[in-house]
Amino acid sequence: DRTFKWAYFVDDDAYIRTNALEHALDSQQPEGEHGVLFSNLGCAAHGKCHGMCCGGGYAASFNALTEAVGDSPENFLQKQMNYCSDCERWADIALTQVYKEQGTEMKPLAGLNGWKLSKSNFDKSLQVGQPEPLMYHYIGSWNQMDMLHRLFHPTPGQATASADADTQTRRCVEYRGNKQCAVSATAADSPWNP
Repeated sequence: DRTFKWAYFVDDDAYIRTNALEHALDSQQPEGEHGVLFSNLGCAAHGKCHGMCCGGGYAASFNALTEAVGDSPENFLQKQMNYCSDCERWADIALTQVYKEQGTEMKPLAGLNGWKLSKSNFDKSLQVGQPEPLMYHYIGSWNQMDMLHRLFHPTPGQATASADADTQTRRCVEYRGNKQCAVSATAADSPWNP
């Protein structure tokens, strides 16, 4: 469907701010003939397979997908599997090689938090002047998802968290004046590494 400009691929244990991601992609420069991918870059295998670190997912333009997949999803998959053996079985790095072979342009996209952040880095990701947070990876529990949803999508009448100083330091974060706290400081309840 050519009405779609982008497809975003991500693991199922991620919290995605869909409106922020859509805005970030819409603000990008027009793509080239072979398309463009946006992701976290810098992963490598064997020192020769350089590519995407897909914990943060990746956005592929329409041209990137049609160039890579072409008329044969089977050939696309076979190419990726062949690269997997060369790239230590890292599927994201192998997939990068397929896109590179097609001439797809690779660009970083700030705000894709593909690794679980420390509490201090999580706090930093929410500060004014930092790239808008687009997603957080390794969000595996209801309490983590709920806390992020309360933080980024406050509802009218939603209480702003209040807690003692120690609790605020370990369990609470603030985004645009909305302070929310994790249910506990454990890894299962916090969307950051305690």
